[in-house]
Amino acid sequence: MTQSVKRFCRRLLRSLLAVALFAVLVFLLTALYVFAGFDGEGDLPADCGVVFGAAVHSVFDNDEEKYVNVAGPGISRRVLTAVQLYREKKLKRLIMSGGRGEGMRASEAEVMRDVAVAEGVDPKDITIETQSTSTEENLLLVRPLTGSCSSTVAISDRYHLARIGYIAGKQGWELSTFPAQRHADSLFEVYSVIREVGALFMFTLESLLT
Repeated sequence: MTQSVKRFCRRLLRSLLAVALFAVLVFLLTALYVFAGFDGEGDLPADCGVVFGAAVHSVFDNDEEKYVNVAGPGISRRVLTAVQLYREKKLKRLIMSGGRGEGMRASEAEVMRDVAVAEGVDPKDITIETQSTSTEENLLLVRPLTGSCSSTVAISDRYHLARIGYIAGKQGWELSTFPAQRHADSLFEVYSVIREVGALFMFTLESLLT
């Protein structure tokens, strides 16, 4: 191997190492940003609570002999927190946001509404948004529904709050956040934080490129 090839290999290795260190630094800083949002910043009481959708599971109902959609753990955590705030009169209205995934008979928002009604929330106090398929769309499609709300708070799992606040800010919406009071298990939260870091990075990159 000639000296010039060796020098090229050393420069290439240093460049790759620098890129790797930069990527690690970006990841760590973004993860800290996600963790910083865990406690939320919700100013309660508020007029309206926007509840963000999560997975809906399809299970077979032996009585009806067909598959039905039921709330996954994320929906239960988020909706039950919103219901408790409603019972405590810290929220007057609930806005459920989430569309219909592939193979789903009902949207996330419809399933969330059913959970809230079963927990005693007056259906007249629930508004649903059933078209969104991402956090960005949740915020874009829900905002027009909050026109009569003097104050609004977003409710979701704590690992999701930083991205909600960040995207809302980019859309010119000062939206406070409040975490689900029950938390996902530790392994799932670690996975979710990593996913949030990636989602924040991609949103920022797309924003810079458009």
